[in-house]
Amino acid sequence: MKRFIVCSLCLLGLALLAGSCGKSDSLLGAGDRDDYAVQPAEATAPAGIPTQVVTLIAGRSTDIGTVQLWLDEGCLAVQYETRSSWVVTATHLAVAASLEGIPVNPAGNPQVGHFPYAQSHSLGVAQYTYFVDLTAAGLENEPVLHLAAQADAARMSGGQVVGREGAWAQGEPFERLLQAGPGGKGQGGNWAMHFTVDMNKLRGLLLWNKLGSEWEVLHSMVGPNGVITGAVTYLPGQYGNGFKPLPRTGDPNIPDNFIDFAGLNLGPKGCIEFWYLPDWSDWRVGHTVEFVGYGIPGPTATLVDFYAQYNDWQDLLGVGFTNGQGDWANSAGVSLVPASTPGWSTTQPFHMAITWDGSAPLMADRLKTFINAVQVGTGSAGGNPEFSNWSSSSVLRLASRISSGDWYRHHWEGDHAIIDNIKIWNYPKADFSDRFQE
Repeated sequence: MKRFIVCSLCLLGLALLAGSCGKSDSLLGAGDRDDYAVQPAEATAPAGIPTQVVTLIAGRSTDIGTVQLWLDEGCLAVQYETRSSWVVTATHLAVAASLEGIPVNPAGNPQVGHFPYAQSHSLGVAQYTYFVDLTAAGLENEPVLHLAAQADAARMSGGQVVGREGAWAQGEPFERLLQAGPGGKGQGGNWAMHFTVDMNKLRGLLLWNKLGSEWEVLHSMVGPNGVITGAVTYLPGQYGNGFKPLPRTGDPNIPDNFIDFAGLNLGPKGCIEFWYLPDWSDWRVGHTVEFVGYGIPGPTATLVDFYAQYNDWQDLLGVGFTNGQGDWANSAGVSLVPASTPGWSTTQPFHMAITWDGSAPLMADRLKTFINAVQVGTGSAGGNPEFSNWSSSSVLRLASRISSGDWYRHHWEGDHAIIDNIKIWNYPKADFSDRFQE
């Protein structure tokens, strides 16, 4: 990715650091962009990561391109890109934690001349990307950001400018929002717009639950809340407490103490990560401990689409995925021997991650496991697992089987380990350097 230092104004009175953020643009002269010309993009979102795309509107109603957003090395990338015969000759951008952080004049109209990011493109550009350093701007922990993205647009024909318009990224009009509030000052005729971006979705985060108490289980930081079944306890984990199921009274071999998360709707790519401290005290030959599962709860094992479990008969920890709805003809698996796997510990929590990518060209890359950010285990695959048919009725279950009952010769125990701080993403993460950030 080609990146240059961006020159911008100070944001909220703080000088922004440009060392980790740059800008990339595709420059062209007025005579170089004719009707329906297509220019190669020099800054593009890396494949597989979440993005948000907003329409770029000129003159109130003309669709001239897009404003696309993604995260890049701690920066929020905001890319203007025009199509057909349009170029932009200037861009102005404001990014704030609230609408009040976007500069407006006493009449309530946005002041693009005071936007923190501004650049003139006198020759006309087909594409321009700002990289906003979220940490330097004090926005790295905001769940929602408010943006206003304006451009001066020019329409080209035969190498000549044949029209000029102001353009805004589509969203809610400032006028409507300002008039709706107490003492609203919006003036008729103003069509300037602002929009929001859900940063957790942009990060690709589907679920984040700390699992440290009953209240935390029932109140996810991101995504659906957990539902507790049976008796569980909370013991020291990586961050405060994690959760641990209690053995079933009178018969520890039938797990019925667990936590469910419904409504996740996993896709063909994703990642599950959590901190884990094994305490499988009731090991016996033929017993299996299942600590994570995803599927449709039911009386048989054929409805399970994903599992991570330890089988003490074979001394193997196995992770298995199918194409959804129990299609084991198209499946992928990874197995490892815990005691001989680097990073495995029974005395302190370690970070475990499972990623899947149904479009990876190599079968070995479709399912991976990581311990403390290092890929481990031996992979296998059968058929063509694409992970594309998850049922909307599937639930994620921690510390017990999705399916009830026992298999012949195998007694299924609840997971007696401590599970802490689970996160689920909608893309296959490969970098877990952030695992120490709760």
